Amino acid sequence: MAAAALPAAIAAADKVKGLIPKNIPKVALQIGAGFLVLGGGLIVWRIYKKGQAEKRRNKEVSKVGAGTKEARAVELASIMHTAMYRTWSWWNKLVGDGTDEETLYNAAVAMNSEGIPFGLVSEKYRIVHEEDLWQDLQNELGAKIAVFQQALNQGFYSLDGTASVTTRRTTMVQGNGKQYRVEAGTLLGRYAGTISTQQGKPLFHLFLSDRGNEFQVPARNVSLS
Repeated sequence: MAAAALPAAIAAADKVKGLIPKNIPKVALQIGAGFLVLGGGLIVWRIYKKGQAEKRRNKEVSKVGAGTKEARAVELASIMHTAMYRTWSWWNKLVGDGTDEETLYNAAVAMNSEGIPFGLVSEKYRIVHEEDLWQDLQNELGAKIAVFQQALNQGFYSLDGTASVTTRRTTMVQGNGKQYRVEAGTLLGRYAGTISTQQGKPLFHLFLSDRGNEFQVPARNVSLS
């Protein structure tokens, strides 16, 4: 019975094969070749862009002098760009390609500890990579920009939001549409973010009270721990 069914199966297979257009393999090859050309072109373009950025980086370091604060700003700018743009800039902006957030936070800590202004790093970022650093950070980190600002302003960061805000001197606290006078040494609550200028200068720190209400206090009058 099985032997009798074999010729019929072969005939059916031949019939199905006859329904397949003969030009499909050629079309498939053409499509595949198109993708290869496109992929190769993108790779070449990426290598070109990376090479141009490298030239601008070397030119800038040569201009300001190796070992200077400005040269370090160029280095930090490149570190942060790599952390945000792992593949192509257009692809990252379209769908995202993963951001190395820890590297960004550590770069901010380095700026704080080494006394390198955010504005200087931002300037070098624009020169070398032709992008806006602050805008890129906002796009990549979203609400976590507060963690970056904490690292930049205080020299440390807390991913779980456990940092506390304590007054260093008598100050006014704003929240719930009111202002409150608070004495020095008061533990205000859990750190919730920082309002800064585009140059990274902190204006206000935000904190949450025990009831979960958000308040703000002048950054110069408090410390984070």
